[in-house]
Amino acid sequence: MGYFSSGKRLSVRILFYLVLLLTLWRSQTPSTFALKAIPNRPIRSYIKKGDINLGAFLAITEYSPHSLCGQRIRFPLLQQFVEALVYAVEKVNADDTLLPNVTLGYAILDDCVKESTAVAQALRFLPRKPDVYCITPEQCTDSGGGILPNITSFLPDTPDDHYDVVGVIGPLKSGNSIAVSYLLGPAKIPQISFLSTSDELSNKELHSFFLRVVPPDENQVQAIMAFIHSQGWSYVSVIYSAGSYGEFAFDNIKRIAPSLKICIATQHKTNLAMSDEDFLKIVEDLLKYPRARVVIAFVGGQDIVGVFKAVHQLHAAGRFIWIGSDGWADRLSLVPAEFHNVLYGAFTTTVYTRSVPEFNQYFRSIKPSNTSNPWFHEFWERQFGCSFDAGTCDESRDISESPTFSYLSQTSSALDSVYTYAHALHKLLQDECPGVGGDEARGCVLGEQLIGYLRNVSFDGEL
Repeated sequence: MGYFSSGKRLSVRILFYLVLLLTLWRSQTPSTFALKAIPNRPIRSYIKKGDINLGAFLAITEYSPHSLCGQRIRFPLLQQFVEALVYAVEKVNADDTLLPNVTLGYAILDDCVKESTAVAQALRFLPRKPDVYCITPEQCTDSGGGILPNITSFLPDTPDDHYDVVGVIGPLKSGNSIAVSYLLGPAKIPQISFLSTSDELSNKELHSFFLRVVPPDENQVQAIMAFIHSQGWSYVSVIYSAGSYGEFAFDNIKRIAPSLKICIATQHKTNLAMSDEDFLKIVEDLLKYPRARVVIAFVGGQDIVGVFKAVHQLHAAGRFIWIGSDGWADRLSLVPAEFHNVLYGAFTTTVYTRSVPEFNQYFRSIKPSNTSNPWFHEFWERQFGCSFDAGTCDESRDISESPTFSYLSQTSSALDSVYTYAHALHKLLQDECPGVGGDEARGCVLGEQLIGYLRNVSFDGEL
């Protein structure tokens, strides 16, 4: 079974994004940008321009089934990812031996855990016409004698404008990474994700400019199934999330199960728009198969909370042995304390990452008053249960004092994503434009060249 085992599902997705890409691309002109016509697009963004800029997509705000974005930040601890990217960029800029005389910048956008939002945000990174960069007056003349805009004319003056980037980091969710890849790939803009693990993204014919610093789900599924087999369990149920992450994983589970003589009792697909009643129906069905105590849950953190809440309401704690994927293995802090009895005895798998003490110390130093991060005030309020409007927040406190705070080890992968770009850009500039620095360096960086350097870069990372 190859990548096209779910061929119809994949073909529909490809057709949708290609049509969307052509429609939106044709709507752009050098002086106007169709993005401004998109209603309810997230307005908060974290921007610091440099000589060469990186874009980023992070799932910061809650999902909304009715609009492009919700109202609240969805998982406060994810602010560590935001600041990890900033920390890594600043660390590169402070290193005289890496990209000397070139300053990295960043544009961090919110995709709100939604594919359509990721597409809307990706439009801000698509090249504007003309797509020829020039850094001297002599280079800025087209074949007809007209003057082409200098590269600096592509840089934005307001958060609503286009951002000139040489590559992007993210998104986190596999489905969003796929959507973004269909848009940015044809524009030859490289993309590196540090959390998207779907096997669909391994198809280089479709995602030739997508890279990642984590292994694909096929390896994780093999490990889960091998573990189940080693325990002598042969009758399981499966819960998986809608979209590429869960659906491709379930395809692999079905493919591997017969060879290990594992039978599937029942299966259910979840999505972010499901209600408490929907989760109750899923658990009620699981209970109809008392011999299938083992439940593989290939879902995200929000979905697993819904499942555990339903198990708690049905007084079914202890009835199941949960086998969890990396979608929720590192997000157990999302599970309210009242549901912990449901969680006891679970087995989870996750990608190897490690905590980075230097970054953790940096994060502790950030206060709402000393950062331009537009989401940090809300993060602080959520962590300490206070309100800046009501005057009940105390900035002198250490974030580690919050009872719900913990360090995310996956920040090491976020840091390495930035360092991958930095080292690849350093080598490219050495080879193609030795001695060029400042904003002139941008004119030396072409996506089709950069992707080759990214694939062959080598350095000592944080992992």
